[in-house]
Amino acid sequence: MNKLQEYKPIILKICKYLFDFIIIFTGVFLAFWLSEHKDNREKEDKKREIYIAIYEDLNSFYESGKRENKKGFVNFFESLDRRSDSLINSREIPVRTTLYGDYWKIPIINSFVQNGFLRDIDVATFKKITRFNTVHQNLLENIKDYNIFYDKYVTADYDKGMEHFYKEGTNKLKPKYSYLENALAETAGFADLLVNLAHELSMEIKEKHIDKEK
Repeated sequence: MNKLQEYKPIILKICKYLFDFIIIFTGVFLAFWLSEHKDNREKEDKKREIYIAIYEDLNSFYESGKRENKKGFVNFFESLDRRSDSLINSREIPVRTTLYGDYWKIPIINSFVQNGFLRDIDVATFKKITRFNTVHQNLLENIKDYNIFYDKYVTADYDKGMEHFYKEGTNKLKPKYSYLENALAETAGFADLLVNLAHELSMEIKEKHIDKEK
């Protein structure tokens, strides 16, 4: 009994240190846990904001181009193609034609891809977005090529007269200018494909990454 009494202060001191250690350990653990939880929440919020921005860019692209939109760019390109074919057949090629418009661009997605902002999003979604962006770049290159060709080979040669562009005695363009016969149809096809892809991808992102986290 005397031995127990002798060691009691030491035991109490050890218990106090142990209790203090548990309190400190628990506090540090909770601080780390809360910090990690906050960081994870911030990352998830950031990802959701990225998904929303991508969805809005895709949806804007879709709304601007869909066939139901009479002034949409798919109808615009197809109308230009029909008009171009008609003018070519009538031997009335315009002196200048330049394709330009902001409503067939995807500035947010392009910026995200270029700056690496999509590193942390879902891998499958990332692949679909980058694939869409690649096809979209092809559309923009297609439009750029058309504008360059027209300036370089049509506008530049216009002072040579309309006969210069056609095979003799026909309404068929010479091989050098035959690019004009299909260029706008190809552009319209690219645009139609992209509009459909944009709609499918935006709906998928909304369902998988936006609505489920509300």
